Amino acid sequence: MEGKTANPAIRHCMIHDGKTQGIYIDDNAKAIVEDCEIVANTYPGVTIKNGSNPTIRRCKIHDGKSNSLWSTDK
Repeated sequence: MEGKTANPAIRHCMIHDGKTQGIYIDDNAKAIVEDCEIVANTYPGVTIKNGSNPTIRRCKIHDGKSNSLWSTDK
């Protein structure tokens, strides 16, 4: 998700074995991520960048090759 008009809802999903991030949120995007399992991705399970403001609830983020959650403002 990218850009201030991005505001998706992702619910009850399994996101797994990606070659990059499980979920990537950038450039002031918003998102609701609920009741998901984010597992075994190469980069962080969830990356949040540059003023983005997601809501993440009741998710299991585990067994990745990097951080479960990565947040930066750069």
